[in-house]
Amino acid sequence: MAVVRWDAAQAAAALAAAALVLQQQALEQQPFLLVGGQQLAPYAHSPQSRAILQLPGVDVVFIMGRIRPAQIGSHRPSYINAVLIQSRGVRPVRPCVQCTNRLSPFPECRHKPGHFGGACGNCKWPDRGSHCSLWTADINEEEDVVELSSDDDDDLQIIPVGAAAQNPIQL
Repeated sequence: MAVVRWDAAQAAAALAAAALVLQQQALEQQPFLLVGGQQLAPYAHSPQSRAILQLPGVDVVFIMGRIRPAQIGSHRPSYINAVLIQSRGVRPVRPCVQCTNRLSPFPECRHKPGHFGGACGNCKWPDRGSHCSLWTADINEEEDVVELSSDDDDDLQIIPVGAAAQNPIQL
């Protein structure tokens, strides 16, 4: 066995190089949201959100700096639903047009057919799901739709779908 003489300058250079490698590896790793289970239950307020939350999910990778804790904490439906789409959805055969041009805040295009019009999470995040090229108008989805009814011209009533003028649901 050979004896190696300690060289402080050489050790410092090696330590600096190792720190640089670790820093680069940390930058290459993308952050993710731990939402594969029921962590979003307190944030899922609509029947559609709660239904998709019951499906099996995975944690969601996002682009560094594109999602802040305050955004999720705001309970904004488009943010929560986008995360649910990314967690419970699948990659489409071809990414939507918007994701082809620019992915944000998620690094891949994912959608959940039958939920949120089939829009991808990247389009749903800024509440532009209807602009997603994967979006389809599905009249069978549970959406917040109301019908306008007027018994006479002076008294306009808002009647939720499923209610009748004789038995309205009070809002």
